[in-house]
Amino acid sequence: MAYKREYAIAHEFREDVAYAEESYFTNKFNEPMVQLDPWKLILISCHDNNTYDKISYIKKGLVSKWCADVAISEKYKLNIIFYCDAELEKCISLFLSEDMGPTRKLETTIVSENLSDNTLFINCTTTTFKLNFLVGPINNHCRELLKCILQYKDFKMNISPYEFTAPQWKNKEKTVLCAKLSKWSGGDSLNLNYDVKNKLVQINDKYLDAQPRESWHNGSVKICWDSESDNGIGSLVKSFEIIMTNGQIYSAIVATRTGYKFDFIGDLLINSAGWVLEEPFYNGKTVHKIVNTKIKDFTKNKTLIKMFDYL
Repeated sequence: MAYKREYAIAHEFREDVAYAEESYFTNKFNEPMVQLDPWKLILISCHDNNTYDKISYIKKGLVSKWCADVAISEKYKLNIIFYCDAELEKCISLFLSEDMGPTRKLETTIVSENLSDNTLFINCTTTTFKLNFLVGPINNHCRELLKCILQYKDFKMNISPYEFTAPQWKNKEKTVLCAKLSKWSGGDSLNLNYDVKNKLVQINDKYLDAQPRESWHNGSVKICWDSESDNGIGSLVKSFEIIMTNGQIYSAIVATRTGYKFDFIGDLLINSAGWVLEEPFYNGKTVHKIVNTKIKDFTKNKTLIKMFDYL
């Protein structure tokens, strides 16, 4: 129920009533109101002193899923959803959205093959895209996503789940920024340390053999380090680039020799074709059993997930 400030001033809940206090606030539901479309709205309020426990309502509708968003170009974005415990013919959903345009669900053909190590290979095809999934053995009635390859025209992108430690200051003076990327599709793990004051780049405990070059980029400062050697850390990292505005770092991109790039500030994975994995696969829950609902990702709220012990 939603109401304006003026209504709240003129009406109140009875503090001496233990239950059904809504009738006092709504004048026994005689006040005029607007009925919202129930298929386009969900509102659940949970607090310690609630007169009824609504947690059971949410738990019944939660289904495990893995999802990711891949920007194929500046205009098109592909949303991939893998339901871990769904039937194979319904375990993958693909949605193609156009910038400032509609979102449409793609028709898919799904085939699978059980492998000797109890893993499962899933091939999902549309008229435009091809997806290959490798999922682990069944555990607690669902499977873990191990690997996912997206193919579009002549380009491929490994969008498998990876581990990322967000940037944080390494020292009290806040002059050294550190972050870590591991188990990713671009190759070896990357442990980044950037000395903002001295403009020194250290990756996997080795300094990048490069001199910084500053330039202007759309009103911001752009600093680039191009590796001068393909030995040592240069055999793994091709370049490092940051963009700063008013002393704040907006991007910190490492380009590897494999053709992949990763932005340690925006948590973005970029392949050689320029595709951007804007949202990596995350293991979440979704309101999926409520038919026709358009609410899919409300559990990006980490507090709610922790409340149900799903992390």
